[in-house]
Amino acid sequence: METSDCTPDAEIHNYSYLYCRFQIDFLLMNKTGFLFFAFLFFGMIPDNPEYSHFQSQDENFCNKLKILVESSRDGFYTVKGDSVTKIVTGAKKKFYLSKIKLHPKNECYINDNEKYPECNCILASDFSITPALKKEFQNYKSAIVSCFPESDWIITQKDSSNDFYLKGTDFKRLILVSRNAEKKVKFSLYMYSSMIEKKRIVEVLIEGRGKTNEKKEGLPSDSGKPKTQPKQPVKQPVKKSLSPKGK
Repeated sequence: METSDCTPDAEIHNYSYLYCRFQIDFLLMNKTGFLFFAFLFFGMIPDNPEYSHFQSQDENFCNKLKILVESSRDGFYTVKGDSVTKIVTGAKKKFYLSKIKLHPKNECYINDNEKYPECNCILASDFSITPALKKEFQNYKSAIVSCFPESDWIITQKDSSNDFYLKGTDFKRLILVSRNAEKKVKFSLYMYSSMIEKKRIVEVLIEGRGKTNEKKEGLPSDSGKPKTQPKQPVKQPVKKSLSPKGK
């Protein structure tokens, strides 16, 4: 009598027995792959290690960002480090490394422009807009809003609906402008597709104050001095001869 279970008593030529044994052996040999797909479908795969160091909820992130923003009032001079060269749109450009890093694996770069200094810090990146990258962006946004109170900062969010130069409405650009009338500064958090990094980037951009900005505030400069007109040469009267003509 033939049996259809997977017991040793089953005859070796029993096709039901062979098929059953094949299923068991396949699962045992591929248990790693089986667990992987189980994790994949049930959301148990851990986040990308690139994002496991998220620090925006850490007090250090807030303090470091405040130092960078405060240094922008004087052109980032207090945090400028070594000079480096980066390829931007196919050309070499000079930058300065910031002594303050907002991310343990990414540098903050200060441009070589005394008139319009800027500092950009990449906080997260990926080759596409993944759930982990979305989470990073929202977490950093929440951390910045809680770190900079509205009593001192004008906080707005922009997308393509209220800013012509922004694309899409899924990820609003967070913009903060200080209420300090003497030395206003501005910085923003946004996510975009970087042609340089060839990735989706979550970045903080801090716009500093340079020499040009100070002149606009009405500080002394050569252009404010009254201009004096150059003296015109005095014409001497022509003396007429008293002698008769022809003599």
